[in-house]
Amino acid sequence: MSDIIYQEEPDLGPEEFVELLRQSRLAERRPVDEQDTIAGMLRHADVILTARCGRQLVGVARDHGL
Repeated sequence: MSDIIYQEEPDLGPEEFVELLRQSRLAERRPVDEQDTIAGMLRHADVILTARCGRQLVGVARDHGL
């Protein structure tokens, strides 16, 4: 079993983010078919933290500094 690696990943790509949203069923509440909107969600985040098991993305936390 692989360890989970947590890291700051400011350059997370929208495609990988959308795939995670779909796998986690969060896509039902996110505009995953609007690539510009998803890219903006990532671009405007002050911090993006990821969790990876090996190379596979298994979690994302983002903060936009409200």
